[in-house]
Amino acid sequence: MEIRLLTRDDAAAFRDFRLVGLRNHPEAFGESAREWAALTPEEIAARMPAPGDISEGFIVGAYDNGRLVGITCLMRSQHLKKRHHAELWGMHVAADMRRRGIGERLVNELIAHARTIDGLDMVYLTAATVNERAWKLYEKSGFTIYGTEPKALRIDGVDYDQHHMILDLSKLS
Repeated sequence: MEIRLLTRDDAAAFRDFRLVGLRNHPEAFGESAREWAALTPEEIAARMPAPGDISEGFIVGAYDNGRLVGITCLMRSQHLKKRHHAELWGMHVAADMRRRGIGERLVNELIAHARTIDGLDMVYLTAATVNERAWKLYEKSGFTIYGTEPKALRIDGVDYDQHHMILDLSKLS
């Protein structure tokens, strides 16, 4: 298993992998599969960080024998007063690769890279309350729930609540 930062060369694989997650687990993501599918690999590559610069965000990928099997992403706030904040988003592990510790490795790698970004103190995320495995994984990595948003997502007339979670990087040893 190889865990590494994705580059713009990985944009097509990232696009296709994320699309599977959005289609199979719409309640786990704020973005719809239709919105994501409308983006070309070139558009996605243009959004990815420049080589060697993770200061605005990055994508961590897990590869098994050359196949992308897991992702998680970090995006730093663009607002001057919130530059110490970033969001973990897009976490997904292939169905056939779950329960092998890949998710935990991805989150921990994301945290390790986030800690190297100058001035970044806080990492936020949201996790659907119905996805207990996800928010328990985040808790295991040090995130805490600080609130729950009712009806955060509405998919085909069904509402889903989301936990809001936070990790204070400045308190990690």
